[in-house]
Amino acid sequence: MLDIEKFQNGHSYDCFNIKTDNGSFTISFENNLDLYWRYNYVGNILDLPEKQSFLITKENYVIYSLIDKLYKEIVTGKLSDGYNEIDLSSSWLLSPNNPHALVHNQTIFWRSDDYEFENSSALIIEPFGDEYVITFQKSKLPYDQGMLMSYSVRISNSGSRYNPFNIAFMKMYPDLKEYDPIYYQIHVEEILYRSRNREK
Repeated sequence: MLDIEKFQNGHSYDCFNIKTDNGSFTISFENNLDLYWRYNYVGNILDLPEKQSFLITKENYVIYSLIDKLYKEIVTGKLSDGYNEIDLSSSWLLSPNNPHALVHNQTIFWRSDDYEFENSSALIIEPFGDEYVITFQKSKLPYDQGMLMSYSVRISNSGSRYNPFNIAFMKMYPDLKEYDPIYYQIHVEEILYRSRNREK
């Protein structure tokens, strides 16, 4: 199962609950004008694993195609602000010599813009054949310092540690807002995906 539930938060911003066989995660724009990706966990966070992964397939081509575009823009460093293409392929943030690089071995590691690098939660995006694996890594913030552990990953509009790569995420959000769960037209890739899975 891969589905998108669209709803509004308390500030009337559109939010998207991405449902998979392994649970769900939410993409939301908040009142501080930053974007958040959150694993919707159940239970005590202390008892939950360090990481939780979700498989993004072509079963829902809207979310698959948006993540595919996001992934390719960041990994290649070829971003578009909607008007011009920005070539960041030689950016230090993509350098294999940078221990805090955004991309390692063709995998995106986005550390939340909350707190310091080492303790922040992380969003990991990696290709898996013609699918994508989205992984949320729990933060390492100790309770004795008055900080809560979290799977929530903040992508700041300004002041991001990965600026200007946050542009790719900020562009994805309005594209996702175009999704209409009521009048959604099934893409041919979804039909082919479901057909292949029925034959297995």
